[in-house]
Amino acid sequence: MKALLILFILLGVSQAIAQGKTKARNVLRKPFYQVSAGYRLWHEDVSAIAAGVDGDIPMQFHGFEFGAAYQIPFRTFRWVQYYGADFSIGTAKGAGKGPVLDSVKDQPWMGFSLKPGILYRGTAVSEVGLYVPLAYRKVNWGLDESAQLILDEAPFSVGLGAMFVNRFTPFSSILITVTHQHMWKSTVWGIAWQYDFK
Repeated sequence: MKALLILFILLGVSQAIAQGKTKARNVLRKPFYQVSAGYRLWHEDVSAIAAGVDGDIPMQFHGFEFGAAYQIPFRTFRWVQYYGADFSIGTAKGAGKGPVLDSVKDQPWMGFSLKPGILYRGTAVSEVGLYVPLAYRKVNWGLDESAQLILDEAPFSVGLGAMFVNRFTPFSSILITVTHQHMWKSTVWGIAWQYDFK
């Protein structure tokens, strides 16, 4: 009798757990907004002309980014539509290695981008995703006219990015991004803190 009673109890507990998991899978998460602040870094070869000589100057761009996003979960629960945008500011520096040997530093830049994409929720605390960044960047070259140096960077670019999200609380997380920008021929690395308004 005791064995049967224990068996019935275990069966009841297992059914309750299974029902709880089924309900959890069927619960639809609501769309929510998200804000972020972080840092980004990339290297880019900028076309240059110095004293009639053409060449490239390897530049390092870095700065801070401030973003916002809107996420819409699918019915499958694990997949999420992602619509992001960000504004960034920073400085650039570089030095030519030939044939253009000029160097520049502390050149201010600003930019913004739109980032539609998709996320997959692998676990309760981690997500991975892909997005297509449409980016614009403006560099305010503050060059000495006597240097006879002309720099020509591509202002627009489109590419493909990957993102990884690790949650610390239900409302805050760390976002790591790796983006290849086609027109800039560069890989942009980023890390940001995110906060969700649910």
